[in-house]
Amino acid sequence: MKRISFERPTDHYDEGITGIDEEICSLIKQRKEISGNNPGYPPFEYISKWSETYGLYEDFLKSLFGSMMNEKQYKPTIEPSGFRQHIPILKSVVIGSASIL
Repeated sequence: MKRISFERPTDHYDEGITGIDEEICSLIKQRKEISGNNPGYPPFEYISKWSETYGLYEDFLKSLFGSMMNEKQYKPTIEPSGFRQHIPILKSVVIGSASIL
């Protein structure tokens, strides 16, 4: 299935936060490396605590960690080049009342 291309939702970007955004990317990479690319999902108690500590909405954090679990969904799809035709591997034919593979 082909994914719809993502369009930037706004033209505005505060260049003053570029360093922070880069650090977020670096921390995501570090998280993947430490977890062996199998991070799981933090317990809701942790998310509640982080929500209070950092002044973020719990549902936002739940969504963020859920998105990180589904990274494979964002891999680019590979499309064959030079496709000519499908070659049937297993085909059955019905002759009379018996089927032959």
